Amino acid sequence: FNGFSIDGSARGFRGGYSPVAYTGENNATTYVGPSSNTAISGKGEGIAGTPRYMWDGFSQVDNGAANEGLPGGSSGRGAPANAGGGGNDHNSGGGGGGNGGYGGLGGKGWQGGSGATSPSTGGGRPGFTSFKTPEPELTRLIMGGGGGAGDANNAIDGVKGGVGGAIILINAGNIQGNGFIKANGGPGAPGSFAGSPDGAGGGGAGGSVFLNISNTNAIATNVTIEANGGKGGNTLNDLGNSHGPGGGGGGGIIRYNVPGTGVTINPSVTAGAFGKTDNGSLNGVDHGAQPGEAGFVKSFISSDVPPNLQVNASCFPILETTVKALTTSEVCGSIGAKVTYEIQIKNTGAGNAAGVD
Repeated sequence: FNGFSIDGSARGFRGGYSPVAYTGENNATTYVGPSSNTAISGKGEGIAGTPRYMWDGFSQVDNGAANEGLPGGSSGRGAPANAGGGGNDHNSGGGGGGNGGYGGLGGKGWQGGSGATSPSTGGGRPGFTSFKTPEPELTRLIMGGGGGAGDANNAIDGVKGGVGGAIILINAGNIQGNGFIKANGGPGAPGSFAGSPDGAGGGGAGGSVFLNISNTNAIATNVTIEANGGKGGNTLNDLGNSHGPGGGGGGGIIRYNVPGTGVTINPSVTAGAFGKTDNGSLNGVDHGAQPGEAGFVKSFISSDVPPNLQVNASCFPILETTVKALTTSEVCGSIGAKVTYEIQIKNTGAGNAAGVD
């Protein structure tokens, strides 16, 4: 490691997103619907499918009106599997994505003006965990679910949910040095201000890390592994006029096997915090937004690993490479001349998988 990091943060399932839309009525009852419904916002991406609108951490994605991608539609406050639900009108927050732990509920919308005053919430529902067994299966690891979009009617653009953490797999003989492995969920976007406040996006869930070292480690090693949930977005400029912050992302999953003395593994799967109103100031409140839940960490031993995932030197390829020029004419003195080669690579390894050409 030599002090460096392997970083897959916010590289998992993508966050929800919707263009700016306005209806002006509070809606707490629509759990699923098409992206064309302006009273609801986009769900995050997860194991249940890919919604029409998404945020990948760099750019907005639109798969087109014919590609809702989720059962019943890609918008609404319902959470599809481990993805967070979108915040409903009027200015509710998106739900956090899930993986090792549940995501958090998005904050309730604006309760005044043309919106009907109601104690109910239209905030995006929390993303579910990526497993229903008592603990995650060692051989089945999932990316962190994306956070749901916040409802936006005044912003310059739609409010995005956070991107979940990636899957990082390390299956090696030895490990040494100090460093970091990161698969954290990304934060939900703030409820941007463009004349009036808007709802904020939910945080992405932490991803999954699998670290399996087969040899007994004799070299001093200290590795910090993070698969933390992303923070829910804050709402802006709404002190005393609360809009919906984003729910926090759930923590991820870390499984590790590093035998030997002198080895220190520092795992972290903390839950993403909920967003707050007034840009998260001391006077800000959650307005119904909730944090995610902590993820799952457990070590294992080599015998827990199925044979197909065991590190075995006999499985590594042994390659023989032969290069033969097919061009017959002299080309060494001709600039820009083309030479045709035939390259044959043969795997002579003795292992079952490696013994095939």
